[in-house]
Amino acid sequence: MSLSHAIGQTVRKHGGASIGARQHLGRRHNIQAPVSGLNTSDAWAAMRPKYAIHLDNFFPESGAVVLRRGCREHATEVGNGEVLSLFAHESGTVSKMFAVGGGTLYEVSDNAAGTSLKSGLTSSRWQTAMHGGHTVMVNGEDDPLRILPAGTLAAAHGWSKASGQDSIPFAASQLYRVLPFKGRLFFLQKDTANLWYGGLGFVQGELTRFALDRVHPDGGNAIGLGTITIDSGDGVDDLLCIFFDSGAVIVYQGADISSSSSWSLVGIWKIGRLVGDKAVLKYGGDLIALTDDGVVSVTKLTTGGELEAGNMRGNLSHNIANRISEMNILYGDVTGWDAALHTPANWLVINVPVQGGIQYVRNTQTGAWCRFTGWNARCFTRWNRKLYYGGTDGRVYETNVGASDNGVPIEGDCRGAFQYLGSSADKRFTMARALVDADANVSFVLGTTTDFNEDGGLEAPTNIVTGGAKWNATKWNTAKWAGGVFSLQEWQSLNRDGTAISVRLRSSTTGARLRYYAADVIAERTQGLL
Repeated sequence: MSLSHAIGQTVRKHGGASIGARQHLGRRHNIQAPVSGLNTSDAWAAMRPKYAIHLDNFFPESGAVVLRRGCREHATEVGNGEVLSLFAHESGTVSKMFAVGGGTLYEVSDNAAGTSLKSGLTSSRWQTAMHGGHTVMVNGEDDPLRILPAGTLAAAHGWSKASGQDSIPFAASQLYRVLPFKGRLFFLQKDTANLWYGGLGFVQGELTRFALDRVHPDGGNAIGLGTITIDSGDGVDDLLCIFFDSGAVIVYQGADISSSSSWSLVGIWKIGRLVGDKAVLKYGGDLIALTDDGVVSVTKLTTGGELEAGNMRGNLSHNIANRISEMNILYGDVTGWDAALHTPANWLVINVPVQGGIQYVRNTQTGAWCRFTGWNARCFTRWNRKLYYGGTDGRVYETNVGASDNGVPIEGDCRGAFQYLGSSADKRFTMARALVDADANVSFVLGTTTDFNEDGGLEAPTNIVTGGAKWNATKWNTAKWAGGVFSLQEWQSLNRDGTAISVRLRSSTTGARLRYYAADVIAERTQGLL
């Protein structure tokens, strides 16, 4: 018989007499961990079970919430402040990572100080695109840069305005968005509605303008580029999406923009203005846009597909849309908003550039959201199947590794929705336990709150101790074995009165991962609170 089974039998048989004579009236209720994720949109009194009021550094999986892994230092001396750009360069057998901080471009492939490639840059915030083995870089202030297939910096960008367009104001330094599409590189010109495109397969040469100010009825400037992939009826096709500062997105289809017979306007949609300068992220055939209205699926919007109930206009962040909007109001003008996809961990990461660091993270399998804290990031990128971020201290960090944030404890805070446990009658809550496991020694605190109070009491710390005897070093049947994953289901006494209860679990760890499955609560009905 397991320890948890024996405890359960004892509670049912003896009614927990050690905590009061009335406990024999108690009934045990199981409250699942908030695997549906963070919910800041619903009222607490109306929130469904499996949602969380707070969910910091616990990632919601299908059967449990799991304390995230940590980060560790990867590269140093990338400027002396904010690292504002980070990108990978992949060409044949060449695989390198680059960063920009303090007006200098560095290679940061090695776990060491960054190698300076070019200094004196006006801006450290760059947009990049891979095309023909080259990485093309633009930022709207400096002349474009280009990483050659070998991973070295080209001597010159080589872009110029095509002949016959002398009357159009243009400078290569004004190019600030770049995207490969149908074999060409497309650029946006800063503070204009001009789309520029190069020759087929070219990474330098002449650029031709395609004017957008005659297409968009509301006017404004073009600020973002992306592509979506749809089934057009004759097969899969890519469409070009152009975002405006008015909150509109213009969609084109066709193989050759230079030919009116093979290039056409699909439509114009409103989705809300993009937040930040790296707000568009390719996700499979879809395009995810971080907007004033939240995190939007552009494919669902433009194709008119079926949307989930309450998921208006393909808003993937409807459960936390108000929180995203709040962050945008407070920090929308701060450089460092970013979106990244880390498929090995099922993460969609939205970075908010606040001091100390906040990321809203979506489980790409279940759609559940949580919040990460402790990563003071200004940009993210994937390289060699790992996720990295540029910090505010001239360093680059590798994420999803280890059990601490470069030696700093990971602070976990999980607070589930209030639950009536099947009845709105008054109750006295007398015992609780968290069903958890960990892969090393860990201490956590269990707390409960009743009747929609903001703060509640935290009980005494509980420890999972994984230390034990080593194999073949201790007599058989005289000690517990060490290693593996260890679970704990210890009961704790409560003294709470109310109709609804919320369970909170907090942890601070530097050497273990904690997995929280559920909580058991024993409650007895009362005839009214005195």
